[in-house]
Order: sequence, then structure tokens, then C-alpha cells
Amino acid sequence: MTNERFSKLEKDINEQKKLMSQIALNTRAIFNIPQASDFSGLSKSYLYKLIQKNKIKNSRPSGKMVFIKREDLIEFLCSGEQKTEKNYIDQIEDHLTKNK
Repeated sequence: MTNERFSKLEKDINEQKKLMSQIALNTRAIFNIPQASDFSGLSKSYLYKLIQKNKIKNSRPSGKMVFIKREDLIEFLCSGEQKTEKNYIDQIEDHLTKNK
């Protein structure tokens, strides 16, 4: 086996490991801080800050390790949803039709 083929196989294996890791992360129900950071794209220090300010629901069953439910993290990530112009127009139209 040549070095070139070996390098290609090694690269393919590493890519497969990365994909399997992403699949495992996307199917988890509960995250620790590093996993929540990978899933959300938020830094670990920012997650700790949000937890300290009670912005994200979490649990500490042993008093030290922090765990976050997937749905709680997604709820937080979607909580600052910004309305589009279409949302405002739809809201105005709904209000006008209800008040006729």
C-alpha cells in the first residue's frame, strides 16, 4: 500500500468519524456544556454566563456537572426571534379583519 493510498484512507476514516460524531450529537436528548457548545455554536463561557443568569434551563444532579436538555437549548436559541416585515403586515391585517 502506498503512502498516498494510506493518506487517503486515513482522511476518509477521519471524515467518517466526524460525521458519526455529528450524528450522535444531533440525536442526544441531554447535553453537557461542551456538547451544548458544539450543537449551538455558542462558546462554553457564554453558556456558563447564560446559565448563571438563569437564561437557559439546566440541571446539576451532582452539584457540579451542568446538563441542558436539547429542547431547552433550542427554546433559548429561538427565543429572540425577530419579526419580518411580512409578519408585521400579517399582524396588522389580522387586527383589521377582527375589528371590522
